[in-house]
Amino acid sequence: MSEDGRSATRSGSKLAPLLHPATVAVVGVSSDSSKLGSVILRNVVRNGFPGRVYAVAREPVVVDPSVTVVRSLDEVDGTVDIAMFAVPAGHLLNVLQSVPRNKVR
Repeated sequence: MSEDGRSATRSGSKLAPLLHPATVAVVGVSSDSSKLGSVILRNVVRNGFPGRVYAVAREPVVVDPSVTVVRSLDEVDGTVDIAMFAVPAGHLLNVLQSVPRNKVR
């Protein structure tokens, strides 16, 4: 870091989406409220995340009205700052490879 602190400012701005996300997506939400994806989503909502929240689910799910349910990240309006994946380990690589590069920062 320079004496004037410029590099800290630059790196801070690059980390802004991670440290202060505007949009969060939980991939792998299920209609079973005890499954990990549903638990993560519930915690995001209950803890008062102020930004947009997306639940990515293959099946129709009932979630908090503040959450938008989509079948894939392709359906998200804009980009996602943080995506949390709660899918079986055997499917994770395929799911990650299917994520559109222009959707997740």
